[in-house]
Amino acid sequence: MNFAEGFERILNLRLPEKKETVRDVINRDFNDFLKNKERVKEGKVPMQPVRMGISFICSRSGRWAYLDTKVREQLKERNPMDLLRDDELESFLDDVYARCDTRVYKDAKKKISQFLGAVKNLNDKLKRLPENERLKIFEEEFEKILKTKANIGRKGCDNILRDCGFFNHIPVDIHERRFLLRTGIFHKYASPKASDPTDYDDLAKAMVSFCKEELKEVKINGEPLSNFPGMVDLIIWYFSQKRTEQPSLGICSKDPRCKECPLKDVCFFAIQQYKPHLIREF
Repeated sequence: MNFAEGFERILNLRLPEKKETVRDVINRDFNDFLKNKERVKEGKVPMQPVRMGISFICSRSGRWAYLDTKVREQLKERNPMDLLRDDELESFLDDVYARCDTRVYKDAKKKISQFLGAVKNLNDKLKRLPENERLKIFEEEFEKILKTKANIGRKGCDNILRDCGFFNHIPVDIHERRFLLRTGIFHKYASPKASDPTDYDDLAKAMVSFCKEELKEVKINGEPLSNFPGMVDLIIWYFSQKRTEQPSLGICSKDPRCKECPLKDVCFFAIQQYKPHLIREF
């Protein structure tokens, strides 16, 4: 048993209340992210990450989960760029907030206007650029727009850019951090100069090293996972978190279900709990 075999088993697990496996969902997400990247190559800012940016603004980076869901529903019926018009933006915000908090309403209105204005300018710029320069410029400038105009933090920016097909971006949150520490992956693959388990960059670097070393034989849509650490992050998220509004497994959550975990024979924590005599071999 090794991590590659364990990840294959994770991918084949069926999500609760769904007819799909983790592999089905990951393959679809992977294709959607690549389509976003293709749009950038064509000289267009993809709209799905723009919707995510607006959702982050309204829900305070997802901290208000009920608003995140509400925003996503409202944006299904709207072209995000239509919100550049005051009447469309006010109608949208009325549906989201019902003017229950004037301060929050005004703050969201200002940030969305600034964000979409910058997105429009970037879209115009991409059209004028040679195709071979578009990806680099988009990655740099869209990240800057997300940070400065939408006030989105590092993890949120990495999440959105990963969804744009830039798989070097790894949005490490509590689920991935818990997984990397609990399994022992961080302890094995962190370098001596990047070994702080509380440091975002050190955790991401350990993830990259782990993917390159352990996941060469695991594939999504025919591509080796070792090349896509951002997608491995998403697999871990589906495997670990247990939110009711989104399908997930919750196996490596705050309260781990180690006995049913596909990684129990290679996970440091599971071995320590249930096979302590093997610790020295680990």
